[in-house]
Amino acid sequence: MKVTRDHNLLCGGIKYARPFNEKNLPQLIRLYKKGWTIAALKRKFRCYGNPITRLLVDAGVYRKSCMSAMPEYSTYSAWRWLSAHRWHTKFLFKSFGHFLNEIGPRPSDKHRLRRIDVKGHIAPGNVHWQFLQCDTPEYVSYTAAKYRCTSPKCGAWESYGGRGIQFRFASLEEFIAELGPRPPGTTLDRIDVNGHYEKGNVRWSTAEVQMNNRRCSIKDVEEDEIPEAP
Repeated sequence: MKVTRDHNLLCGGIKYARPFNEKNLPQLIRLYKKGWTIAALKRKFRCYGNPITRLLVDAGVYRKSCMSAMPEYSTYSAWRWLSAHRWHTKFLFKSFGHFLNEIGPRPSDKHRLRRIDVKGHIAPGNVHWQFLQCDTPEYVSYTAAKYRCTSPKCGAWESYGGRGIQFRFASLEEFIAELGPRPPGTTLDRIDVNGHYEKGNVRWSTAEVQMNNRRCSIKDVEEDEIPEAP
């Protein structure tokens, strides 16, 4: 068989290239579906030119979109590089296809890849897409109320944590389960202004309702001080 020199493949450490053997077509399709790139397939089969691309097009499996433009592939590449150069963790996915089959497509732009066990390796069963909560109004209200009750550095500390008001929600999920999504035009309010941020004492309310529910708006009077009706 006459071989031809391929300067592109020389860069990958392969000195010679040969025409593609069609007996390897089933293996070619299988590897391509697993996530192998065209360049990697050329290096494996030492095939010169673009017959591999034409064969994949004829087989109906060629992906017209560029794999590098996929958000899942960008995440895959970034995490593989970080595990090799920055993090003290192992990247245990064999290929991009293996990675994509494990976690599936990214549900939305606000989802990010997270490890279930933050001390574990980047491996099947330990990674998933997680919704990024920091942009949601519920998360903003949750963190603001928690900060007022737990941090003396907060400007409103004396009116909240400084006078004994506690934030008793253990997680954002528990907080949302109690209140539900925040309606437009409302903010977090305590029903009893002297009570804690806890189940049964929080609600979403408008600014008008909150103004009428302030401590200075509620006067404590004795029963004998209430004037009789005329």
